[in-house]
Amino acid sequence: MIKDLDGMKETIAYGSSLFRLMLNQEAENYPPHWHTGIEIIMPLENSYEAEVGNTRYSLAENDLLFINSGEIHSLKAPETGCRLIFQVSPSVFYTTPGMGSSLLLLPEAIWVNPSVSPELLAQTSAKFKEIVREVQSNGLLSEAWVFASVIQLVLLLVRHSFSRSPRFTNVSPTSRREYMEKFTMVCQFIQTSFQENLTLDQAAAVAGFSKYHFSRLFKEFTGSTFQEYLTRQRLRHAEELLADSSISVTDIAMASGFSSVSNFNRSFRMYNHCSPSQFRKKQQNV
Repeated sequence: MIKDLDGMKETIAYGSSLFRLMLNQEAENYPPHWHTGIEIIMPLENSYEAEVGNTRYSLAENDLLFINSGEIHSLKAPETGCRLIFQVSPSVFYTTPGMGSSLLLLPEAIWVNPSVSPELLAQTSAKFKEIVREVQSNGLLSEAWVFASVIQLVLLLVRHSFSRSPRFTNVSPTSRREYMEKFTMVCQFIQTSFQENLTLDQAAAVAGFSKYHFSRLFKEFTGSTFQEYLTRQRLRHAEELLADSSISVTDIAMASGFSSVSNFNRSFRMYNHCSPSQFRKKQQNV
């Protein structure tokens, strides 16, 4: 299934589209790898195992596993069985207002099964099967229908994630909606500006709050401080660049928005428990 693997980075061959659907029946395990595409897995016959980050997921038939963009994951198949694997470019989301930042607010993976929420499983499964039908039919406007269905599926996951950890519960519904819109806009701003010398004051100005009020609300919205969130976006970008051995660590630090190599190394070790050079070596040795 993995055709183009450079270390741990897989380059997905989408062909002429921005998505790929596979009926996978291989009794083959796949080592830790990552790609920029979002991946959705649904076992049709027998179980399937996935490990994303440090969490293992044992999927039963008709469960659904959403793996976010850029997450390192491995897959383990039983001796018999089959599963659907759908991959889609994140660029599909960046052209839709609010969706790019919504992806950043989702966890590394979401396992949808009957014990989590029968209702969510029914809704996401229906959307996923709709995607499969449209890909297989290849009919008029099928590609547009697929993209619309993917966005709707992800929105279901985002709403579920937010409902389990409500934001801004101590304000009126009108203010809550206003805050959600403002901080979604801030996350989009960070996503497009993290390579610059971005400051808390600038982000607070985008939301229209004082930096003290902004800091409290931002942490409630994202679960992290402004600086933690900004650093994580920079590190995500740096991890992608480290797959290219022709780019020096110094250049990667600068291209990812860090003020110095020492700051980059310190932040990288804090989040990944290894140096950028060690991370690169691990990828090349896979």
